[in-house]
Amino acid sequence: MSAFVTVLSAANSLGIYVPAKLLQHQLRAKGLQVQIEMLEQLYPAVTRDSIPRYRKAFHQSFRVAKTGYHLAKNLGDTLDPTKVEALLSKWKEEGRKHFIVMTGFWIPVIERYKEIMKETSSLTIQLIRLDAGESASYAVHRGLGDDYHNVWMFEVGGNEEQQLCRQLIVSREAPVSFESRADRYTIHGGGWGIGTYQTIIDPARQQQLALNVIAYYLDDIPDNRDFHRYYMIDPEWNPWDIDEQGDHRFPPFAEVNEQGNVEFLSCSSRSYPEVFDLIRNSRAVISKPGGATLVDSLSAATPVIMLEPFGSHEEANMKLWESEGFGIRYEQWKEAGFSIDLLRELHDNLLRAREKAVDVVEELIVSLHVPNN
Repeated sequence: MSAFVTVLSAANSLGIYVPAKLLQHQLRAKGLQVQIEMLEQLYPAVTRDSIPRYRKAFHQSFRVAKTGYHLAKNLGDTLDPTKVEALLSKWKEEGRKHFIVMTGFWIPVIERYKEIMKETSSLTIQLIRLDAGESASYAVHRGLGDDYHNVWMFEVGGNEEQQLCRQLIVSREAPVSFESRADRYTIHGGGWGIGTYQTIIDPARQQQLALNVIAYYLDDIPDNRDFHRYYMIDPEWNPWDIDEQGDHRFPPFAEVNEQGNVEFLSCSSRSYPEVFDLIRNSRAVISKPGGATLVDSLSAATPVIMLEPFGSHEEANMKLWESEGFGIRYEQWKEAGFSIDLLRELHDNLLRAREKAVDVVEELIVSLHVPNN
């Protein structure tokens, strides 16, 4: 029987959920049993049911989203104690030993599991750090879990400068050559559609820049699109939903046709989210610099045209991508006359970096002390 790995994820960001799904798929391909646990399954129903309302409020106002970020707190008191204890009992009964933690909000639950298990030397707990800086979920638990293994996708080098060191490969297909890509740009606001990206759409039209716009609600889609194309994640879908096999899915995704209709198809067989196909065929991504956006950027060798960051961790991401020559701030690209040659240079830098970066999945298999079949 192959080893069992538990990936601890959450729906507070698709930038956490989608990498969790990628890890699950790729570790399963190596012969491991991998299950995702969602933090939201431990919420009281009334709390979980309110999440779509908060998600829409953050989408409609970046100011509200930033306020919510600064008010981030320990979610331990929010969780249903009965559900927590039931989950921990199940883990103990099943002998769960290997954990990959995608968000710091799980740390109190893991700490409680360590208390229950008493003998913890056999546990392997990996904290995945998808940002170059400390995100709010880890900051609120600073000091806890110091004995965990922190897996930083972007580490600090000896000269105190951040150095790219790991990659989560989204697709095993080689990056599309820059010259073969469509003359289009994919623009989005991360998993919850937050940030200043919506203010760029009309000016891009005036500059004759064709966009693939990721919309989050039908209200986001104007009657006059010109040469922009609109796509959507199913607004009725929630990351904690499971299918008939008890698995979580990549977000249902589709293009919205000229009549405003959209058909979301099942994506259970996919190894990566469909939006990545847009990204790998685009000149660049226009977005706030979230950790998952950096993962996409490196995997596709697609530069990021960076908008206002969301929190200090994304500020660190922006500085890293800028310093490494993988991205450029939107204002600077505008000052450069929306230069294609500049983006080509960034693409080439990303291609070289991909060759040197460590595959985090291979590294995790070794760190988890489980056999690689």
